[in-house]
Amino acid sequence: SRLPVTPLLVIATCRDDAGNVTALDRFGADVDATIDTRIPLGPLAQDAMELLVTEHLGAIRLPVGNIRELATRAGGNPFTIGEYVRAVLDAGLVTPSWEGWRLDLDGLDRLELSGDAVDLVLQRIDGLGAESRRLLAAGAAGGRWFPTELTAAVCDIDPRRARALLAEAESRRLVTAAGTDGYRFLHDRIREALLVGLDADNLRALHQRIAEVLEAAAPRDSRYVYAIARHYALGETG
Repeated sequence: SRLPVTPLLVIATCRDDAGNVTALDRFGADVDATIDTRIPLGPLAQDAMELLVTEHLGAIRLPVGNIRELATRAGGNPFTIGEYVRAVLDAGLVTPSWEGWRLDLDGLDRLELSGDAVDLVLQRIDGLGAESRRLLAAGAAGGRWFPTELTAAVCDIDPRRARALLAEAESRRLVTAAGTDGYRFLHDRIREALLVGLDADNLRALHQRIAEVLEAAAPRDSRYVYAIARHYALGETG
């Protein structure tokens, strides 16, 4: 009875792309009367994109025209801009010269880069070995944050080996160490990219495996009760 008069601030965010529009509409229908403020976020303006490209380049100082070219090609999404600049650097298209730094514009035209954030992340993940991708996919199925040892157990990988693989993934800006012996994905788009490569059967089998490992490792740990139930529900039920 006290809930209607209890001060409570809820902030919710959601993308409005085709994959999320159904959930967004459902959320809006459920809480429409209680939503006080809606703030739609459009693409970044050109000057903001150019500033963000400059920040991602760090100490590399490209001519203004090159900065503008990269910003225009990357589009107005902040995460995509970061992925695009990183892909350009990884491809060796920015090199030092006597006059400073230069961008290989011909090479940029030949470089097959999508404007889609998931595709750009997939290109970065492709640089990892199969064992790393399997470990990260298990972590992605577990959630935004995942424990190292339990995820290693899901994949039947030695924990020391798993830590080495995750350190490599951290160097590629896919995950970051967080909490006690765990890692967190730096962006939901990275999780999505890892899960895109799993078909429905493999994803169900992975959830089943996660549930079984969690239940065996921490049968009475209240932190994992809901996680175990969720993974069993998403696994090979019946």
